[in-house]
Amino acid sequence: MRHVSHASKFAVLVLAALAAGCHGEDCHGCGYEGDPFVYEDEPNDQACCANDFGTLAPYESLAIRGSLPASVPDFFDGFAFHSAQAIDVRVELVSDDPHADFDVCIYDPLIGDYVACFETAAHPEVGLFSVLEAGREVHVVVTPYSGAGGYTLYVDAFPISLAAPATDGGAIAVQQQSDGRRERAHDLADYHPEVAVSESEVERFARVARLERAGYVELIEVDDQGEVRRTRLPILGRTTD
Repeated sequence: MRHVSHASKFAVLVLAALAAGCHGEDCHGCGYEGDPFVYEDEPNDQACCANDFGTLAPYESLAIRGSLPASVPDFFDGFAFHSAQAIDVRVELVSDDPHADFDVCIYDPLIGDYVACFETAAHPEVGLFSVLEAGREVHVVVTPYSGAGGYTLYVDAFPISLAAPATDGGAIAVQQQSDGRRERAHDLADYHPEVAVSESEVERFARVARLERAGYVELIEVDDQGEVRRTRLPILGRTTD
């Protein structure tokens, strides 16, 4: 289990829901006219390139349509916002395929680390966290545990301590592990490549195995300044569909 640095300004309440939360008419898409969605813009699979949706204030909502296709190695969709003030944030991830298992992680660019991952087998995946000061950048990162396809990510902001609770919430913890879920350390090396050189052998093996299942190998190059460059190449003779 990963530990949260005290430098982080996030208070992660990680109520990782084990059952579906309410969504729809009560909070999501409030104030929108016409199309209630905003849309993912690739590439957004690394911390450098997360889609930036601006400032999020209490009682504001986002309904983001995105996709994790099976045809390409798209393991992360990052969405960034800045807090207008101290806020509670509720996220709800609904995959189009009810058999797909997508997870949500919260990434803090200031410390370069995940501060929480909501990664149960529940559908939808629901989580609650707090941002304790104004102007902080936050990344909400969607990543597949299994399956592929489209999804809707709902992000709803509330004043501190007034957030709608996640239905049937689980334990209060920094990272929820259930049903033999994997650790996220090797995932972080992909979303924030600069930490790749600090991977353990176990973490590296898990990430390489995941790429191979998708039909790819990875070339890692480190230059004289220590910058890491990753190139994913298709395995000859195998399809990536």
